[in-house]
Amino acid sequence: MSQLKSRHYVQSLLLIIPILLFFLPLIVGYNRTFYLFFLVSMLLLFGYGLIRAHITYSQLYAWVLVVAIGLFSTLYVPPLNPAEGYQMQVANEPVGPLRILPLMQSFIDHQPFEYVIYGWQDDMLYYASRPTETTGGTLGSGQKNWRFDPKTGELREVDTTPLSKYANEQLSRDAALRLFAEGQADPTNWYINQIKSPGYISPSGDYTAVLVKYILYGPQAVVILEKR
Repeated sequence: MSQLKSRHYVQSLLLIIPILLFFLPLIVGYNRTFYLFFLVSMLLLFGYGLIRAHITYSQLYAWVLVVAIGLFSTLYVPPLNPAEGYQMQVANEPVGPLRILPLMQSFIDHQPFEYVIYGWQDDMLYYASRPTETTGGTLGSGQKNWRFDPKTGELREVDTTPLSKYANEQLSRDAALRLFAEGQADPTNWYINQIKSPGYISPSGDYTAVLVKYILYGPQAVVILEKR
């Protein structure tokens, strides 16, 4: 009898520990490498738990949980939503199972990168990412420069270009906030604290780029809005 109980406890732990591994980064703080390590460990333990568990309910529970966590990890929640009549893209939006990272990082005020928008060239947006001290670097070290094409969604790392080469017609932060649904619905202007840059208007006038922070805390998003 004691052996059956012991076996039951082992099976339960094999199905519960992966869940704890998935949420542990929220407590200790993490970067992409840690997150992927915990995610892979979770899936491996789930697989081993399925092999060890011979109870149908345990297997069903495990599979449902794997699918649920897999779907959850690919969920992307933008920092703000576009106002009516606008569509939005996020140039630095993560891909695959990393898509949930910005939201999770906002819970613990973890900002892995600082972003700077340079401006536009021929409706191509140029910006830079810089590791912050929370990822082991210092501001300015390890900087990368990026070009984002809002027509195709292509993001590519590029060499630096003199700032004088960019088109930098700007909207004020208040005007940029009105491009978001939250900004139009909030008469107190509370969401202005999430707007971290002016609105950079493309040469054609079709796009406006804004640097937005998640819920005052956590990571930053390079957002592009287009009037439909």
